[in-house]
Amino acid sequence: MKLPLLEYTILYFLGILWLNLLFTYIPDTETVKAFNSLFLSVGASFISATAIIFSIIIFTLQINNERLPHGMFKKISRDTRLLSSFIMAVILSVLITICSLISDTSTIFYVIQISITFILLILCCFIYSYTRALKLINPIYQLEAIVKSTREDLLSWDKAFKKTKNKNNNNDIAKFEYFRQHPYWIDSARQGIVYCNAYSRRLIEQNDYETSERALKSIIDINIEYIEVKGKTFIRREPSSDAMTSNDKLIEDTLEEIRQNIQNALSTNDERFIISNFVTLKELHYIYSNINYINNHGDRFASNLASQYLIDGLENSISHNIPNVLLSGIRLLSDVAKKDILDFESNKIGGITHIITRLACEGMIDKELLPITKCSLDELSTITIQLLFSKEHDTNYINEEMNKHLFTIGKTEITSLHPSYSYSYSYSYFENTYYTKVSDKLIKFVNSLSNEELTNDKKIYTKKIIENIEKWSDSICHENGELFELALTNNSDVAPQLVNFISNISKCLMKLSTLEIVDGKLSSKLEKNALWLISIFTFIKEDENVINLLEMHNFTDTIFELAVCAYSYNLIDITVEIRDILLSCGFRGQKVNDQNRILAKALGSSIYINTLLDKSCDDLIAVIKIELNKHDLTNEIKTTATNDLQNIFNIYPSFNLSIEKSLNSLEDREELMNYINSISELIVNQDRKNKCQI
Repeated sequence: MKLPLLEYTILYFLGILWLNLLFTYIPDTETVKAFNSLFLSVGASFISATAIIFSIIIFTLQINNERLPHGMFKKISRDTRLLSSFIMAVILSVLITICSLISDTSTIFYVIQISITFILLILCCFIYSYTRALKLINPIYQLEAIVKSTREDLLSWDKAFKKTKNKNNNNDIAKFEYFRQHPYWIDSARQGIVYCNAYSRRLIEQNDYETSERALKSIIDINIEYIEVKGKTFIRREPSSDAMTSNDKLIEDTLEEIRQNIQNALSTNDERFIISNFVTLKELHYIYSNINYINNHGDRFASNLASQYLIDGLENSISHNIPNVLLSGIRLLSDVAKKDILDFESNKIGGITHIITRLACEGMIDKELLPITKCSLDELSTITIQLLFSKEHDTNYINEEMNKHLFTIGKTEITSLHPSYSYSYSYSYFENTYYTKVSDKLIKFVNSLSNEELTNDKKIYTKKIIENIEKWSDSICHENGELFELALTNNSDVAPQLVNFISNISKCLMKLSTLEIVDGKLSSKLEKNALWLISIFTFIKEDENVINLLEMHNFTDTIFELAVCAYSYNLIDITVEIRDILLSCGFRGQKVNDQNRILAKALGSSIYINTLLDKSCDDLIAVIKIELNKHDLTNEIKTTATNDLQNIFNIYPSFNLSIEKSLNSLEDREELMNYINSISELIVNQDRKNKCQI
């Protein structure tokens, strides 16, 4: 238990008081001589003890520091505090011995008092030497010493520049020129980074991962100090710039040290050390992203190089069968991408999305890597959302790249179905991770606009987000159309997932087009994109398996809800278009499978939509005639369709479909029956007409 200094002092003076009382009873000079002999022996013993303890501590330092970098070992071996402590102990021991020569009875009390004080001080020196030696062999202290020494050296150069700063009006240019004329000013920092990394590698050999991570953190600290001292003297790299001018030797050395760490760790499959270096690269990317540059054009050389090293490290890890490293790398790369988006540098994340896409596809092929696929899709959805809500001026290019990557993932999932996978197990990741997360975020955003009063600044930002959504929705039409076709061809569960995704996005686009802050031009684009997305549904093929798959997920009901949604936003043209799409899908579906009553549901839906639009029955009849002429339905199918239409109020009572609810909500049953009878008669008459022609 440690006592405060005040208590030590009190104990000392109590001891002196006791000695004072004791020496009042000193009888003769023989006792004085005895005390002299005693202190002579104690002094000599302490001199010997000092030498022995000093040797032991030096030996301990040497054993613990034998693998230190030469410069650091030299610095620790010359520790002035430790050496001063031993010198002080020797001097005090000699003084005790000298005090033994004093034999004057009148002063013996003071001599003894001084000797005891020296003894206590010698013991304090021993204790201090012991604790100081323990501190010196502590790697944490050694790392702190390296960082401190590097900081002091860098600040000394900064102070040296400030003494000359008045020679040039432009302080940044003057500083740049000063450092360019003294390239060796970073030597101590470069040496510090080498030392810290040497600690990191040595500690890994001892399985001391926590301290190794602290060594990597020291590398980051040195870079922070370096960037702060250098200030706004960094140069962006332009295509025509001199590489020697735009590059930074310290940053290059730092990243090269980390790259070598990753390579060494991969050779031994040391997952924790790999992850630690991945984290270091991410932190360095963050630091380098905040660098102030003299010029405003060109690439951010430092942050781009850090992210590229992280991409390369993750790519090299793929073949080593280390899922934990891949999962950590994906999340770290996603953080890097989000930082670039916040910095309006989204055009630099193409390599990140590419490697994440590759890893997502790996999980589609190898069942054991499915968690990596889920993580990849989750991070891609986060990046997509970040892009949509970015204030950056133009994100078209990266959005197009993202859509191509997602098409690649979807195609791989569809075409690489493992025989042991079930549909629900395999494809739930795509649905629950990417499609659901993106659509839910957009739905939440759209709904929030209805209940929120926007300030002028908020209106500008909201309109920017809506413009991003419009451009993104325009770019997803082509890839999602191809993916839908491919999913239908392979009878894949991705098809109904795409139906739900397209439906949710289309509803969001239609609602956004009606907002007051959206001008006419933007509103037209949103409506056009919504219609283009819905038109993807016309790609369905006349295949029984495809129709069964879609109807299991209420495909007809989904299209009907889109038409009702469009009407609720007073988008009449879109409502009519969706009605026609609904009829087209109904005829195609009924032609190959009449068990799902697809045509009857499509006809019932079109009747309800026509009633909402307040259009005449003849208008709907004309559209149905066109579809009848396109599809050569058998008499059996037509009979089934007309019977189902007559029973439209209760086709699937257990399914509780929106179509049935909507038709039952109509009050004018006479008009509804007129629709049903007219359509049924049209189908029957066409049947008779075909017979007459034959």
